Amino acid sequence: MARPGSSAAKTGTDSDMEKFQQLLSERAAQLDLKKSSLPPTRAVLTEVVTRHAVPSKDALAKQLFREDQIQQLFEQMNQVAQAQQRLQEGSYGICSNCAAPISPSRLQLLPETPFCLPCQREVEASKK
Repeated sequence: MARPGSSAAKTGTDSDMEKFQQLLSERAAQLDLKKSSLPPTRAVLTEVVTRHAVPSKDALAKQLFREDQIQQLFEQMNQVAQAQQRLQEGSYGICSNCAAPISPSRLQLLPETPFCLPCQREVEASKK
C-alpha cells in the first residue's frame, strides 16, 4: 500500500503507479521506434540540396516539416523521460505547477503530462 503523503497515495495505489510506469515504458518504446524510422538529418538535407540546385518552396517546406516533426519527437521523448524521473522521485501524478493531484484518467491518456488540466490550459494560453 502507498505511504501516507507519497505521490502514490495522492494519485492512486502502488499498482496504479506500476500501470503508469508500464504506460510510460510503452510510450518511450513507441517514440524510439518512430525515431529509428526517421532519415538522418544529413540525408534529408542532402536530398533537398541534390534534387534541386536552388531548392524550391516545396522542397524547403518539406524540409521544415521534417525538422518540426523531429523537434516534436524529441520533445515528446524528453517529456516521457522527465515523467519517468518524477515516478522514481515520488512526485509523479502531482502537478508541477500547482502541486494538485493529476487525475488518473488524464494520466491514463497522457502519462507523460506534468500538469493538471487547469494548469495545462494556462500553459497553452500563455503560449498564444
